[in-house]
Parts: sequence; C-alpha cells; structure tokens
Amino acid sequence: MSTGPDESKPLPEQKDSDQPQQALIASDGATIQDVVQAIISGKVEGDVVFGDKIFLRSEVEELNDYLDWAVAEFENRMSQILLDPSQPDRPFKSLDYFTAEDASIFFGRRAATGELFDKVVGHRIMILYGRSGAGKSSILNAGLSPLLLREARLPVYVRIHPFEGNLVQEIKQAIFPPSLRPWPRLLDDLSLHEFLGLACTHRSRRTRELVVILDQFEQFLTSLPNAKIRLPFIETLRDCYEDRTLPVRFVISLKHENLGDLDEFEKYIPLILQNRYSLPPMSEAEVKEAITGPVQQIDKGLSFESALLEELVRELGGKNVELTHLQIVCSQLYNALPAGQQIITTGLYQELGKVDKILSTYLDKALEPLPEYKHKVARIILMELVSSEGTNRILRLPDFVRVVPPDPSVLEEVLQYLINNRLLRRGTAREEKEYELAHAYLAEEISHWIGKDELENKRAQDLLQRELVNWRLFQILIDPEELNILKRHIKYLSLDHDAREMVLFSCLEHGHDVDFWIEQMDDRNAAARQAATFTLTNKPQRKNIVACLQKGLAKDLQAEYLSTLWPVFNRSKSDAKREVAKTLWMFRGWLSWDETLGIVPVLLPVWTRQAALYGIFPLLVLGLAASQAWSLVTTEQPVAGHWVVIPEGSFDMGMDEPEAQQAFDECMKVPGTPTCVSKEALLERSGRQDGAWLPTFAILENEVTTAQYQRCIDDVACTSPANWDEQQKAVNVPARYVDWFQASAVNDN
Repeated sequence: MSTGPDESKPLPEQKDSDQPQQALIASDGATIQDVVQAIISGKVEGDVVFGDKIFLRSEVEELNDYLDWAVAEFENRMSQILLDPSQPDRPFKSLDYFTAEDASIFFGRRAATGELFDKVVGHRIMILYGRSGAGKSSILNAGLSPLLLREARLPVYVRIHPFEGNLVQEIKQAIFPPSLRPWPRLLDDLSLHEFLGLACTHRSRRTRELVVILDQFEQFLTSLPNAKIRLPFIETLRDCYEDRTLPVRFVISLKHENLGDLDEFEKYIPLILQNRYSLPPMSEAEVKEAITGPVQQIDKGLSFESALLEELVRELGGKNVELTHLQIVCSQLYNALPAGQQIITTGLYQELGKVDKILSTYLDKALEPLPEYKHKVARIILMELVSSEGTNRILRLPDFVRVVPPDPSVLEEVLQYLINNRLLRRGTAREEKEYELAHAYLAEEISHWIGKDELENKRAQDLLQRELVNWRLFQILIDPEELNILKRHIKYLSLDHDAREMVLFSCLEHGHDVDFWIEQMDDRNAAARQAATFTLTNKPQRKNIVACLQKGLAKDLQAEYLSTLWPVFNRSKSDAKREVAKTLWMFRGWLSWDETLGIVPVLLPVWTRQAALYGIFPLLVLGLAASQAWSLVTTEQPVAGHWVVIPEGSFDMGMDEPEAQQAFDECMKVPGTPTCVSKEALLERSGRQDGAWLPTFAILENEVTTAQYQRCIDDVACTSPANWDEQQKAVNVPARYVDWFQASAVNDN
C-alpha cells in the first residue's frame, strides 16, 4: 500500500559540514511528493535518487512551475462550464455524444444521473456499464460532470482510443493537453500514482478531489488482449486505489458484454465489481423529454406535434430506444423544418420516409452534396476509419495520405466537410490531429461497403496496430507467422517509423524474410547495416539471416552490408576476429579475390583443426585453390555486346491495301471479338508512306541478355522487369518482360 505524505519518513537534510553531493538518496518510506517538496523547499540542495529514478533539481523546479500553472488552468477551464455555460446552436447532437458544454440540452436522464452520482461519491472506484448506444458517454459528460463540479469535485474525462495502449499518458493529456504548453520531461516519466499525487498537491481550495472518468474502457481491454501487457496499468490503478490519502476517485465505463473482462482486476482490487451501475433504459416519458426538451431550450416557440411524438416513441422502440437513432431522426426533422414554421409535424416526418428511411439514407444524404471526386475521397476516409471487426479506428492525417490520391488540399477539405456534418470527430494528439468516426453506429453502416479483399487487408492492418502497442510498451517482437501475414498485405499497410523498426527487428531476430523487409525500410542502407550487426550478434539465426540475404539482398546494398563487417573484422582480435571472418566467408560470392585472400589466414587455424580430425590437412589449401579455379572455368561468363551499324536508306512504311484487308479478315475469324478495325481505318492508322527515309542507326547483333540489361540496372538507368530474380540465373539468355520504356532506357544508355 502506498504511503501518503503525512505518513512518510522525512528525507535526510544536508548539513553544512557535508561534502557537496551529486545526488541524495531518498529515505525508505518517502514518496515522490516528499522528494519534490524537499527539493522545492530547499530542504535538500542536491539531486535525489528515488528508486530507479534520479530527480535533478532543475527538472523538479521546472515540473513544479508547470504544475502550478497547469492545474490552475484545468480548474479554470472546468469551472467555466458552470460559471458561463454555453448555449449550443442546435438542439440535437446527431451522431456526436453530449459533452459537459451540452448540459443545457441534455434531457431525459435526470433520475439515472442522480443514481450514478450517488454511486460515484460512495466509493473510490465505480463501474458504469450498458449496451452500445445507451448513452453512457453522454450521461458521464452532460449529466454527471456538471453535478460533480457543483460539489467541488473536478471531473477528468478520458475517452479511450483504440490501439493507443498507454492509458496513463491519455489520463495525463486529459488534464494537461500538450497542445496548450509543452510538457516538462519529468511528466512523461511519472507513474499514474505519482502524477495524480503531484497534481493533487497543486489543486486549489475550491477542488475537493479529482474524479477520473475512463470512458469506452473496452477499448483498453480489446486493444491489449495479452493480460501481461495490461498488468502494469492494473497495478498502478491499484496503487492509487489503496492510497487513502490520495483525493482521487475512478469511474470505469464500458459495454455490458465486456464487464466480465474485469475479472482479472479483482486479483488486485478485490471490491472493484461490487460498486457498479447498469445504465437503465429510458421510460417513455423520458424519451419524450429527450425529444422535446432540447427543442424548447433552443427555441421556446418550437414544438413537436403530439401525434408525431407518440409515433416517434413507438417506432423508435419505446423504452428500448436506441439513442443514436433518436438523435439522427430528430436532427433530420429539425433540419428539414421549413423556415417560419414552429411545429414539427407528422406530415414532415412522412415526407422524410419515417424512421427506416431516415436511418438507411442518412449517410448517403450526408455525402450527396459532394462532387464525384470528393465523394470518392470521403468514402475512402470513412472506410479507413472502420476496423476489420466493424468498430471505430482512430487515425492521423498521414494515415489517409497513403490511400487518398495525392492532393492534400482536397483531403483536408473533405475531412473538414465530414466534421462539419458530424460524421467525424477530431481530437488533438501530442504532435498532430486525430480523426475518428462520430459514433459506433457509423462503423456498422460503413462496414457494409467493405469487400472481402479489403476486409483481409484491414485485418492485417489491425494486426499491425495491435503488435505496435506491444512493441511500443514492451518491445515485444512479431512472430514469423504474423510477419507472413503482413508481407502478403504489404501494399495496403501503413508503416510508420515504429512499425518499420518493429518488423525489421522481428525479421532479424527470427532470421525470416530479412531481404524482403530491408526493402520496405525508409533508409535501406541503414537497414542493411543493422542486418550486418544482427548477423554477428544473433548467432542462433546467423545461417537463416545469411540465407535470406544471399537470396535477395539488392546488389546496391551488398557493399553497404559488408562495410559494417569489415571494420569489426579489422579491429577485432583472436576469437572475435575469427567469428567475423566466418561470417564474411559465408558471403565469399560477394567478395573480391583480394578480400577473400585477406580472411583466409584468419580461418586457416580453424580449418586446420577441422582438417586434422579427418587427416586431410595437406589437401586443404590445394582444395581452396582448385575450388576458385574451377569456379572461373565453369561459371558462365557474360557475352560482350557488339553493335552493328545499319546504313541510312529508304523503306516502305505502314500497311498497303492487301495487308490491311488481311488483318481485318483475320480479326473477323476470331470468335467473340467485340470490334474489328475496318480496312480503311487500318490504312489510315498505319501511316502508309512509300520510300520513307531512315537515318543510320546501330543495333546489337544479339538480343539484349540478362547480364547486359543488369549493367543498365546497375547504372541506375533501367528498372527491373517482372521475374527479374529468376531471369538472372542465366546470364546470356534474352531479357524478358521488358516494356517499351525500359527498352528505350537500354537504347539511350
């Protein structure tokens, strides 16, 4: 159990007679708050070592100044919601959830809000659960949060995003958005318990306690399916819960089907499931209030026709109303109301097609005003924001650039359009803006657009994102089977710096498809050098790595790879030098004769010992020389290309009339040919010209061979045609699959 500041043992003071110290060791039982307070108050003059952390005096002072400003800023922002409440410009939120600023138009949940509040203030941790679409996010923001503020309890709302992984960082960002002011370095290093403890020491008298609200907690559970990866957060949550001196409560909100996933929390917080609240369905009276209340709040002269109100309640499901559907239908009715009319009527409702048509056409109508090109971009954006499981994803601008045609201005215009029409929500991450669908309802609708192939691509992308969380938090590598899945879908995947680093380290660790993944790196040269380092250090997989590189490492990277091995070879001694020599010997096909001879003396003692076992040492050197000689004799050498000059002269160009007729007749003989060009059109297209003049030109006496074409590739003048790796096995056969542009490049060079 963590110890609060009042119960801690004091830090030892530095005496005048003490020699200056680089760092003072914190006493057993001291807390982070004690350390910071001791440094700020001048109780100690040096830096402080606390556990495995060193707190530099300058950094602690920077952190303290930041907390003074940031906590006051957060208190002011939240208090403003009560002191100067804003008035929304529309009565309905459509697909968006209610925020604390929307409290004035949040109706129909008064009783549930009161019950929820009693549960929250009665225990240090509380669980809210309910079905998807029941309005959990809205009641937490627009119902519970204003009530907490009135009681001097400061709500910290955290909407958990998929695949983010570091929940502690999300909690910190909810209180101190990095966009307002850069964080001091120490803030990143603090555990949740340490962070909340320090934040609370800077709160003003108007704040009794913090209430941390973790909404959509199922995202944390499903994005981190490995229980070991979830454990660090569970442990730090337990530390906060057990510290009775810490003025913080927690609310965890999740879907009812994920409630059982909290069982693992009971091992660390035994009473966690005892204080829970199931969000009940709304009564018919509450449904009516949710429909009429917001309209009257915005415009007191506006109302719903009583017959329509009854029909809406009935067709929306009565007590089992899907609140998302209610918001969409009411929003569409409000938007369609003719100017000057004060009553929303049954006639207008029928004109819009009633509930079924309003819901089924909502998304299409929202995209309808866009021109064709932007409409296509919008669909791409929306599909990218849906996971393979039909759930919401969160993406940043570079993620869209990969799949949207290269026109950033159009992309940002469409994103803004989708935000304005409440289809997307935009948040601000530490470095750039994030985008997500406004509601899970949209994900379900958009998932119907996704074909089978796209679904498989999405599954690969989701796999990559899950593995990235494991990598960023715990440096867990991907296994070969998952690398195979990613390889099959590589054209679809969005690989950022972390993802490329993860797959490169994974393939090197497993000795799996190293040559392929090196080609996917932004800096291929650096990846080749990294592979060289791994070849030396990962002895169990050395043969596999070498086999991959020998099979497919691009020729322009072979020298880069060897450039890492030679310095190690030159500066190493004895056994270490022999290990590097063994590795270099595996690549003897890449080495010059001089380089090969340079490593032979280092390897001779090894070969001598091996040869002595079989009594064949006298043949060793002779065998080596014979092997090199035989290789020169038997290896096919590229033929030299000789150019033949063709003198200038005249020739007849294009088809004549009989040839055109024959071509047309041959076309007509082919069954199922949709269109055959007429004889007259063929004559016109062929550009018939008798006595056309051709200047002098040169042509190879043989068709361009693979070896000759490879020289053009090595000069970076040509690109590799299809199946080039297979073609190179025979050096003097004609190069195949070369298109017109590639052939032209050979001619020019």
